[in-house]
Amino acid sequence: MAPVWTPPSPTSPTQVALPRSPVPSRPASPSGVEALPVELVISILTAAVQRGERRTSILSYMLTCKTFLAPARRLLHEQVLISTKAQAESLLAALKQDPSLPSATRRLTLLYSMKDGQESLPSRQQASRILKLMHNLRDLCLVGDEEDSKLWKSTLGQPATPGAENSFEYLEQLKTGKVRWDRLVDFLRKAPKLHTLDCTALYELSTEEGSDERPAASAEDSDDEADSDDQETSTRQHDQLSSHADSTYTHPSSAAGVEEDDDAELTVDRPPSPSPSLPSLKDVPTTFSLPFRSLTLNSPTLSDATTLALCTAVRGTLTSLALVRTTTLSRLGLLQLLSSLPNLLELELSGCNLPSPRSDDPPPPPSITTQQLSYPLDELATLCPFLQWLKLESDHVGSHNILTKLACLPLSSLSIGFSWPRLDAEAIRVALDRIPSGRLDSLFVSAGMKWTSAQLDEVRRTCESVGTLFVGEPMEPPVLLF
Repeated sequence: MAPVWTPPSPTSPTQVALPRSPVPSRPASPSGVEALPVELVISILTAAVQRGERRTSILSYMLTCKTFLAPARRLLHEQVLISTKAQAESLLAALKQDPSLPSATRRLTLLYSMKDGQESLPSRQQASRILKLMHNLRDLCLVGDEEDSKLWKSTLGQPATPGAENSFEYLEQLKTGKVRWDRLVDFLRKAPKLHTLDCTALYELSTEEGSDERPAASAEDSDDEADSDDQETSTRQHDQLSSHADSTYTHPSSAAGVEEDDDAELTVDRPPSPSPSLPSLKDVPTTFSLPFRSLTLNSPTLSDATTLALCTAVRGTLTSLALVRTTTLSRLGLLQLLSSLPNLLELELSGCNLPSPRSDDPPPPPSITTQQLSYPLDELATLCPFLQWLKLESDHVGSHNILTKLACLPLSSLSIGFSWPRLDAEAIRVALDRIPSGRLDSLFVSAGMKWTSAQLDEVRRTCESVGTLFVGEPMEPPVLLF
């Protein structure tokens, strides 16, 4: 019988016990809030902030946990309002401490002062330092006590250095106060994506034809020009401004002609010599374009040629135009301006005082009649056939039949507030009868119409019958002084 093999016993000398190597412990994976990506944390905080006060809510979230600290800080600096010197210094210190904050700031509202005596508002130097650090702005609002030529020259209007970081490369909206026309154009070369411009007191530097005297300017502006004459001359001599790869700007001063005076320290734009009529649309240079969709000019002091050149540059994309309290634009200039914007969807004319044509004025082009020159807005249905929103609060720009003529437009909202021509409730009823039912969504009548409550009630009943929302302001009673 063959022997049977049996396994060795545990105590057999042939069995050797090998030492076990220790198993490395895996790091604990983050769980809970710590596992969320930064983008998701910012989205959560953004949704939460919309339900409460923005700054208070964000400051509370910064104290929640360490994971919320950095995203909440970025969210806190996304919209910045600077109105005091202490806030400006605090922002500059935060930007210096955290290099990622400048890229997080998208909206900046900056109240500044160019006067040394202002102790509360940030100084021009602080404003300039802040603007140079912000390189990812989308919305910029500048509010100064008056025009600050040094800020525009040193920061905003300074030509971009090749290879340097452009602070306004992604800027989309700009709201600014008093600024000179050529300095604004110098700024536009650095903001190729700007599509919304709201400018107050835009003006151009010019002298009367044949005069060698330098135009009047403020003391601050005069000192500024004397300090850096070479910089100003080189800035204003360029003729081509690149907005993007497929668009090219031409300096608008070429429309009026630029002359160099050896006796003066500043190159001055001189208006063209008097001609039988103002330049027509075909005479305005169209070699530059701006991608504006919305343009607001508040109290501008521009010539007809400059205003027309600006509107011609934006004719391809502009859909919203607002002219507020302008007194330098003629009625012929308004007609030519509107004819250059056939795709306009929104138009506002508020507080504009357009001078009436006089017998000694140069004759208009043969294509414009005296009736059109006297009442330019009667031609809106022909000039801007796609208007959907209209606010008309300027006198002496339309005839007594203006509302009937406006009924041909595809308006969805109409706001009127002019005292001349004098209209009554019957004129509104006749105009509403010509508008298809349901097309006009809202009608607003401001106190400038000087209507009584009884007249407003009559118009309200007419609007209710055609399904139009009506809002009216009655005429304010006169104040009796004893």
